[in-house]
Amino acid sequence: MPVRFVALFVAVVWCAAAVGCASSSPPVRPAERARADNVETADTLQIYVADSGKHRLVRISDMTGAGWTTLGGPVPGNGQRQFNAPDGVFAVASPGLPGPRKIYVADKLNSRLVQMDDISGANWRARWLSGRRPLRVVANGLGGGLFVTSDPNTLQRFADINDGQPLTLMGTDIRTPPTPSGVAWAAGGGGLAFDRRGNILLATAKWAVKFGGWTSSDQNVYGDACCADGLGNSALSQPHGIAVDRAGRIYVADTFNHRVVRVSNMFGDGFTVLGGIGAGSGDNQFNQPTAVNVHDGKLYIVDSANNRIVRIDDMIDRGGVSTSVGWVALYGVPCPPRPLPPGTLPAPGDDLSSRYWNRQLCDGFDRPQDISVVRL
Repeated sequence: MPVRFVALFVAVVWCAAAVGCASSSPPVRPAERARADNVETADTLQIYVADSGKHRLVRISDMTGAGWTTLGGPVPGNGQRQFNAPDGVFAVASPGLPGPRKIYVADKLNSRLVQMDDISGANWRARWLSGRRPLRVVANGLGGGLFVTSDPNTLQRFADINDGQPLTLMGTDIRTPPTPSGVAWAAGGGGLAFDRRGNILLATAKWAVKFGGWTSSDQNVYGDACCADGLGNSALSQPHGIAVDRAGRIYVADTFNHRVVRVSNMFGDGFTVLGGIGAGSGDNQFNQPTAVNVHDGKLYIVDSANNRIVRIDDMIDRGGVSTSVGWVALYGVPCPPRPLPPGTLPAPGDDLSSRYWNRQLCDGFDRPQDISVVRL
C-alpha cells in the first residue's frame, strides 16, 4: 500500500474516532439553526407570566404550556424566591445564550423590585421601594436603567439594582406622570412601555399618555374622560397595560371595558377593538385584561379574570364585528393522560377513539397580571 494512501487512511480513522475534525465554519447552535429553519423550539422562545393570585412567576416555552416552570408560591412570602402578589415582569433577551440576561419582577405587596438571572432565582437581588407598591417594570428604556411605575402615582428611574447599596437614581428620582388633571393610576394599573423613538407610554385611570422623555413636558393623550365604561371608542376604563409594535401602533389593555384597543397614533386613527360590550370567556372575549405584549408580530394578552393568557396573530374589524386571527388561549399545564374510568365516554371534543382523557389542569393561572416574551 502506498505510503501516502496509508497516511490518508490513518488520518481519516483518527478523525472519525476523535471528538471531531476541525472545520472552517463555526458550529451552529440549536437556537440559531431553528431560527434559520423558521422552526419554533423550546430554546428559542420563553414566556414569563406574573401569576399574582398564586404569588409566583411562571415560565413556559410555548402556548401549549410546554416547559411549565414556577418560582415562588403558592402562598405569599417576603424572603428569597418568594413573592407577594407580583404585578409586573420584564425579561431582557440574550440572543444565542441558553437563558435571558436578567429577569425583573415588580413584587407589589412586598413593595420591592426583584432582579434574578433565571427562573431558578439565581443571583437574587431585591430592593425595597419605601412606601410604594411597584406595578410594572421595564429595563433598558431610554438608553439604559430600570423604569418602574408604582402606586401611588409615580414613575421612578434607577440605574440598576446594587446589592447591599441604595438604588442609584438616574436624574430626577420620582415624577408625577403628566396626565389630565393629574389623576392617579387605576388600582393595579400603571402600564408602561417605550416606543422605538424612546417615547414613554403610560396607561393611567382613563387615558393612554405618551411623553417625549424623562424631563419632557411634551405629551399626547388618548382617551375621553366623558365616556368611560365603553360608551365611546376613545373611552378607556382603568387600562392596566400598554404596548407598541414595530409599526408604532399602540395597544391598550382596557381593563374594565374588557377589551383590547389598537390605534395607529395618539389621535385615535386606525381604531380597532377586540372584545368589549361586557365581560366574556369565549374566543375574542375578555374579562379584565391587564397586559399586552407584542413579540415577533404576535400579540400576547393577559386575560386576568379568566385566568388565562391569549396569543393572537392579528385583530381585525369585519363589518363592525371585531375578531382575531390565530386565537390561542392557555389556562395552565394539563395533567398527563389518564385512562377513562370504566363505562365513561369521552367528553365532547375529545378523540372518540381514545381510551384516555386529559381535560383537567394539573396547575393553572390565578389572576395573572403581566407577561414578558423573549426569544433567545
